[in-house]
Amino acid sequence: PVEKDVLTIGALAQKGEEKNDVVVSDREKTISRFHCEVHRKGKSCYVVDCQSANGTRLDGRSIPPGRLIPLKRGAHIQLGASCTLKFGFERRKK
Repeated sequence: PVEKDVLTIGALAQKGEEKNDVVVSDREKTISRFHCEVHRKGKSCYVVDCQSANGTRLDGRSIPPGRLIPLKRGAHIQLGASCTLKFGFERRKK
């Protein structure tokens, strides 16, 4: 769940003060240590590539580093060449 404003994703749990919220196992070494982020702004979410070495793709298209790209329900976020994450929304129980 995206429970904070910025969710960090990468292949390394922690380096110094920097930590990833989601750590992805990467045997092929194509996912950067701090690969991308998911930003929550109001009811919308966005993905940002953190200048990863092998890039981030959204639904098959490369995204430019450093730009907020809107996420839709069911979007596929591909990290490097070895991992694809499916993004979804859930309604919170009242």
